[in-house]
Parts: sequence; C-alpha cells; structure tokens
Amino acid sequence: ARRAVRLFVRPDARRVALTLVVALGVAVAAASEPLLLKGVVDRLAAAGPGAPATARDAIVAAVGVFAAVLACRILGAAWVTTSTWAVRLRIEYQLRSRVAAKMSVLSARTQSAIGTGGLRYAIDASSPQTASAFTDVAFKLLPALVYVGVAAWGMLRLDAHVGLAVLCLV
Repeated sequence: ARRAVRLFVRPDARRVALTLVVALGVAVAAASEPLLLKGVVDRLAAAGPGAPATARDAIVAAVGVFAAVLACRILGAAWVTTSTWAVRLRIEYQLRSRVAAKMSVLSARTQSAIGTGGLRYAIDASSPQTASAFTDVAFKLLPALVYVGVAAWGMLRLDAHVGLAVLCLV
C-alpha cells in the first residue's frame, strides 16, 4: 500500500494537501454560517426603527462578513470538487498506463492463457473504483475527521462534561 501511495499519490502530494486544507476551511465556513447569520439577525432586532448610523454600519458590516464567508465557502467547495476530480483522473490514468505497460511485456503464451480481453475488462472495471476509493477517503473522510477532532478539542476545553456528552452523541 505504501508503494502504491508513493507511485500514484506523491506526484500530486501538494495538490492533495492543499485540497485537504481547503476542504477543512470549507467545513469551518459552513459551520460558521449559522452563527454569522444569527449575528446579523440579532443586530437587526436590536437596531429597530430610527437606529443611529453606527448601528446601520454594524449591520452592513455583519451582512458583508456573512456574504464573504458564503462566497468563500461556495468557491472553496467548487475548487475542492474540481481538484478532487483532477487527482482522481490523474491517478486513474497512471494506474491504467502502468497496467498497459505491464501487459505489453507479457509473452504471447501468457496472454493466451490468461485471456487479455478478460484481464483488460477487469482492470477497466476496477481502476475507477480504486481511484474513487482514494479520493473519497482523502477528500471526504479526512477533512470531516479533522474537523470533528478540532471541534471536540474546543468543546472539551470549554466544558469537559458537556463536551463528553456531545461526543457520546457523535
């Protein structure tokens, strides 16, 4: 497994790492959106009619921050999806290229014994699943686990008893 990671993932290591960081940022932005929206609603409720200019400026600033976080989350999610597919396709291409190279050096006797068509079909069926499994684990599972770990650490630091109760529900 380590050899496969070195062969197929190492060329894209920077992109994979950046995608993980951006995916974590998207998760944080998605989690903060309801809190930011609550802040906007609270400021609107507190301002009331005839509010001073400072209250209106605070509301405009809160709406601006909410819109910026929303835009960053949407753009980040789009980039993560594109990057995930780029890595997935590159891994699948490398996998197919290596298999084709290995198959081309097989003797005619071996090819006739195995049945190259059946072997090629099996490879065509399994290589997208292999690339999909890697990208699902790398870009969906790991950011979620990191986010839950950071959130758990924060909850436990705030109040250990409530944090443990919440973690039992997760």
